[in-house]
Amino acid sequence: MRSGAVRAGVAVALVVALALAWRWYRSDERRIGNELEALLAAVEKTGAETQLDRLGHARSFAKRFAESFVVTAKPYEGTITDRQQLMALVDGYREMSTSVRARAVDRDLTVRSNGTADLYAVIELDGAYGSGPGRERFRARFSWVEEGRDWRIAEAEILERLEASGLF
Repeated sequence: MRSGAVRAGVAVALVVALALAWRWYRSDERRIGNELEALLAAVEKTGAETQLDRLGHARSFAKRFAESFVVTAKPYEGTITDRQQLMALVDGYREMSTSVRARAVDRDLTVRSNGTADLYAVIELDGAYGSGPGRERFRARFSWVEEGRDWRIAEAEILERLEASGLF
């Protein structure tokens, strides 16, 4: 009888662990985090690339944005609401850089039940271009909206420039 109770306890623990894993896997927090990582990966560059490679990265970057979006990228750029302009901006940065590494740190995410979320993070861009290595750090806000089954950026804003070395 004791071994039956142990087996039942193990089975219950396994079911609970699987349920928690499934819940985490489908969580909005994880999905938004993955979208942010994909956005940053679209900016990264490790060496020479073709125009087609750059276009693919620019498209990957732009597809993370909602149908209707606003990007306020001061002091780097003005306000952007056009997907083609956004793609051209990413393409231009990648073209003039020999390498770029991007990451988001100090993330603070709030997901609301109405299919919206806000993510505050410090974005760090390390890279090199013509004159040598450089680094840009800025605090940004990303307002997310759920479109269909996907989370997309409705608004992105650079709140504060923390470090600038002329990388962009």
